[in-house]
Amino acid sequence: MKGRLQPSNSLLVITPKMLSIRSVKFNRKENLIRKQIYTLSSLLLIASPVSAESFVVPDASGQQTVSGQDIGIINAGATLTGGKPVIEWNGNATGKGITITNKGTIDGNKGRAIDTSGNTSGAFQLDNTGTITSSKSDAIRINNPFENGSFTINNSGSITSGGSQALDFDSATSSSANITINNNGGTITSSSSDGIRLGGGTIKITNSGTIKSTSSGDRAISFDTDENFDTLKSLTITNQTGGVIKGSGDALKIKSTATSTASAQVHIDNAGTITSNKDGQALDLGDITSTNAHVSITNRADATISAADNDAIKGGKSTIINNSGTISSSYADGKASSQKNSAIRIDGGDTGAFSATITNQSSGVISGAYHGIKASGLEDNLTVINQAGGKITGKNGSGVNSNGTGTVTNYGEITGSFDNAATFGDGDGIDFDKAGTISNYGTIKGLGSKGVKDGETKTSTSEAIAIGGGTIINGTADNTNALISGANNGILDDNSDNGDAFEALSVTNYGTITGLDGFGIKMVNSAGTFANTIINYGSITGTNFAVAMGNGDDTFVYQDGSSVTGNVDAEGGTDTFKLGEKAGAFDLSLLGNTATYQHFELLTFASESTWTLSGQSDFSGNTNITDSATVTLNNASLASSSVSISNGMLTGTGTVGSTVINNGGTIAPGSSVTPGTLNIKGTTDFKSGSTYLIYVTPPNNVSQLTATDEISIDSGAKVTIKAQNATYEKNKSYEIMRSDVGITGKFSNKIDTDAAFLKPVLDYQNKQINLTLVYDDASSFVSYADTPNQKSTASAVQSLGQNNPVFDAFIALKKADVATAYNAVSGEAQASTSSAITQQTSSLRTVVNTRIAARASSGRSSSSIAERRLRALSHIQLAYAEQVDYAQQVAYGQEKLHPKPINVFALANNLEKAPPSSSFWVQTYGGWNHTNGQTNAADIKSRVGGVVIGTDSMIGKQTRLGVFTGYSQSTYDVDARSSSGKIHTYDVGTYASTGWGAWSVNGALAYSLHHVNSTRHVTFSGFNENIKGDYHSGSFQTFGETRYRFTFSDVKIEPFLSAAYVHTGSANFTETGGSSALKVYDPQDDNYYTTLGSHLFNTTGFNGHNLTSYLTLGWQHAYGNLSSSSTMRFANSTAGSSFQVYGPAADRNTALLNVGFDYGLSKRSSITLDYGGKFSSHSTNSVVSGKFSMAF
Repeated sequence: MKGRLQPSNSLLVITPKMLSIRSVKFNRKENLIRKQIYTLSSLLLIASPVSAESFVVPDASGQQTVSGQDIGIINAGATLTGGKPVIEWNGNATGKGITITNKGTIDGNKGRAIDTSGNTSGAFQLDNTGTITSSKSDAIRINNPFENGSFTINNSGSITSGGSQALDFDSATSSSANITINNNGGTITSSSSDGIRLGGGTIKITNSGTIKSTSSGDRAISFDTDENFDTLKSLTITNQTGGVIKGSGDALKIKSTATSTASAQVHIDNAGTITSNKDGQALDLGDITSTNAHVSITNRADATISAADNDAIKGGKSTIINNSGTISSSYADGKASSQKNSAIRIDGGDTGAFSATITNQSSGVISGAYHGIKASGLEDNLTVINQAGGKITGKNGSGVNSNGTGTVTNYGEITGSFDNAATFGDGDGIDFDKAGTISNYGTIKGLGSKGVKDGETKTSTSEAIAIGGGTIINGTADNTNALISGANNGILDDNSDNGDAFEALSVTNYGTITGLDGFGIKMVNSAGTFANTIINYGSITGTNFAVAMGNGDDTFVYQDGSSVTGNVDAEGGTDTFKLGEKAGAFDLSLLGNTATYQHFELLTFASESTWTLSGQSDFSGNTNITDSATVTLNNASLASSSVSISNGMLTGTGTVGSTVINNGGTIAPGSSVTPGTLNIKGTTDFKSGSTYLIYVTPPNNVSQLTATDEISIDSGAKVTIKAQNATYEKNKSYEIMRSDVGITGKFSNKIDTDAAFLKPVLDYQNKQINLTLVYDDASSFVSYADTPNQKSTASAVQSLGQNNPVFDAFIALKKADVATAYNAVSGEAQASTSSAITQQTSSLRTVVNTRIAARASSGRSSSSIAERRLRALSHIQLAYAEQVDYAQQVAYGQEKLHPKPINVFALANNLEKAPPSSSFWVQTYGGWNHTNGQTNAADIKSRVGGVVIGTDSMIGKQTRLGVFTGYSQSTYDVDARSSSGKIHTYDVGTYASTGWGAWSVNGALAYSLHHVNSTRHVTFSGFNENIKGDYHSGSFQTFGETRYRFTFSDVKIEPFLSAAYVHTGSANFTETGGSSALKVYDPQDDNYYTTLGSHLFNTTGFNGHNLTSYLTLGWQHAYGNLSSSSTMRFANSTAGSSFQVYGPAADRNTALLNVGFDYGLSKRSSITLDYGGKFSSHSTNSVVSGKFSMAF
């Protein structure tokens, strides 16, 4: 051992940790004191647990050797030098391993600063904040496979070499080796070789400082030995913000043997700068040939990967790149024409197959002096995703270029251009020599080209996309702004040398495809080997042709609303012009050999599409209508085109050539709205299973087919009649088919028709066929009815017979319209009128019952003052179901129905002292009702508002006798039957009440006269009448109630039982207004009700007056037949039979609710707010009221 005192045998143990603390503590003392302390400490050292190889500089000097758990410290300002190397790791590290802390300088002026000897292993940590340098060799080296070794460098100082690598781990090839380099703002530099040279195992490099090589052609980080890749498990390089990795050659070079199958994981994450400033790549991974290796590169926002005179990135066998920053390449002065420097390049050569997946994020820029992205190998495959906002540019070539194939999905901008400084430049947006897949939702541009490519004779052209087949999608239905634009051609489909493409090409365009000085789309397929397809929803423009499709059996699909500027030439082959999958219109004058869409042999239509054709065309190919497509001619002509219809339809008016209607095919001249004529220039052949659809609209409009040549009909062909709703002349004959030559064969005897009651009859003649529609006596009107009301009405309508306007209107109906027409003429609203009358009688009972109950309870000693006031006063209800504009009522003379409000407070004071034995009372009321008609009848909604005036007097001490009269107005609507009505009702009646203690009994008789005005709008296809009814109806009712009162302090409960009988009826009456008017026979209804329930009262004081709240809950049960009905017949016919129609049925059980508040204003007056409701499963009835009550 050199330069070191031997330890003595001492009982005192001073550990390296203690020495380190003392060294730090006294580092600021005078130098003499520090040396004395160190000398004393050295004398006290013993062998355990500190290795004999530990050292501290100063005072140690010269070569040092370390192993075990040695600790070496070079303090700030100190220098350790001498020896080859200065520090030698000569034995395995143990436990926590060896730690070297350098704050000063380790100077390998004779050789390496730190090196290994033998097969060392274990953990070694170097913490460097000072300087480590070697002028003649590596600064730091591991010179063995380093099996199970772990070497960690934490550098925030400087590690430099002037004679070789700064860090040389080339020999650390063991797969179990672990190398970690944390360059935390420090510098790792070589001026004569690579900055860092790596071996195998697991390697992690984190850099926020600088790693570089300044030697020409050398690299900042390198794998120098190909075989090292076979033992590499993973390499992770994280270049943080501010970090710089720079090489005069490559910044990073990784390579493997040509036959490597290693599964190494290489991850490069850059947030700083990785650059080659001379003639290398920033990242050269091109010699990674293993198919099992995984290589990923992440370039973060604001980060840069660049090369001054080469590719920025050269990818290996399989490379994944995710870019949010800038990846760029440039070229050196004078190399504009010779350089081929792309931002990203892969190259599998002529036989290899390299692939790269590149995602350029919204902030990403990929810019190459040559191509933006390049795949040089013939079998290479690129996958490029360019997000919205991302830019990929080739400054003297393509944005994306592949000698093989690839897939590009673009939401941003991809451009190719030419460099004015170069003699040649081919500026394509995307150039795939072979077939590829391109989906564009952004912009792809070819901005221009220059010169002639070496080995070629033609001047280069600039395309947005140059491709050898495959698939191109431009935009979507929701993104029509997608743009493909070439300075010459929008899309060029060839073998990259104007020869035939390698595969068929399919182009779907929703946006814009334009060739600014050439073709919108040019497809080179001279041999006609394959079939190309173009589907155009958008715009295609070219200055020569919009499209040239080549000599294959190609298809051009025209979508509604699309356009082309320039012609579309289908060229050779058997080509199809297809109208696309949605409904649209097309002008046939655009189709033909001298028109916009040229040299097509077939006209077809997309499955289930609906197209209207107009214009005249000289198109001489075949027209095929299949797959449920419907084609309508709008006075159009395809006279030179033979037509075949299979599972499709040809309709409308115009002219076509010879026509075959095959199985499932339909021909229908005219339309359902306007029957017309379809002319066939040639023969017509109805095959078995075909259909001739005829539209008929009387008096004279009918579908007609004419042919210049023979019409032949197979017996399996059929006729279908669609007769429009109208009035038909009896036995009217219509000509439906004519041939200038003759008609052979007959249609099937079974004729389909949507007419409910008309029977079609065909008359075959030599050159024509006539159709007659006659009433089918075997028809059953009831067969088209669904409900009991409809069936009853159907029988009555059929009994009217022919020559009756109602009957004749029905026999012209379609099957689907008959049931609705039965509802219209049924007169159901007359049967439903009783529902509105029933509501009025119910409201009257409520008013009278309220008055009787109040007076019957007024004299009982158990009543509170507030109750006695309440029962002593008359009831004036101030609220209505609807708001009333009083001024408007006066204007229409209806002020009696809604009298002016009175000053109730003044009236109360004036009548305060009047004797309570007799009284006069007024009550107004309002309500609304909705009854569900269920399946047979329609819903009815009604509203009622009225006033009742009465007077009563005491007879004896307990009995009161009174009389009343009233008026109300009701309105009702049966919307589903287009019916409504208004009822004016006049009421008169008498009532009485008496009581014995807690018991009370009351009863009443009432008669009401109802003046009904009804309106029915009888409307169905071909028929429209307004029918009026004006008649009187009467109702009689008797009702009574008994109750018993229980008193609990201020709470009183009165269980009650009530019963009512209501009879309604009217004399016969007859509607007016048309042939559908009805005579209604003596409608009568009897209804019986009982109600069981309870009243509850509670009285409290409020502001010096009594406030009484009350609640009534009850259950009402109805008896007998609950369905209202009317028997009627058609008034204007003596032949028709009578029929019975039912209105909505009432529910048998109904819940009753009444809640309110009564506030005493004085001894004789009070105000009341009240809500009452009736609820059942099919009906609701509500009343909201406000009352003023006064006794006198």
